Parts: sequence; structure tokens; C-alpha cells
Amino acid sequence: GVGPMTIAMLVENTVEAAEMQSGVGA
Repeated sequence: GVGPMTIAMLVENTVEAAEMQSGVGA
């Protein structure tokens, strides 16, 4: 299965990509 650390990394990358697309964040 997928470990919690892997899921955390995927979620973090998804949030970061979403912020970049919407222009939010540094």
C-alpha cells in the first residue's frame, strides 16, 4: 500500500501546484 509519508508528499505537491496556478503564495 501507500504510506502516510507518500500521501503527505503528494498532497503537499498538489497544494503547491494549485497555489502556483491560482497565483497564491510566493
